[in-house]
Amino acid sequence: MVGSSTPNDSTNRIYLFDSAMTPATFWVKLDDIDFKPGALVKKLPLTGGTTCNGNASDKFVDAKLFNFASLDTKFEEPNK
Repeated sequence: MVGSSTPNDSTNRIYLFDSAMTPATFWVKLDDIDFKPGALVKKLPLTGGTTCNGNASDKFVDAKLFNFASLDTKFEEPNK
């Protein structure tokens, strides 16, 4: 899913997405999403053939927050 070719509406805080898998366009109204500190982590499940069209703001489900790698983590280049 990429929101590249579809215009987004920053005035009304709406983000639009085009589907690479189906001829569908959907959007998320950012004002419908709770971004306050302490709000539950949410995700929009778009795997396994799941698609959205139209307003997808109510399609978000609870999710687990992922852990970021520490800035002290040293990564080694894999063997070639």
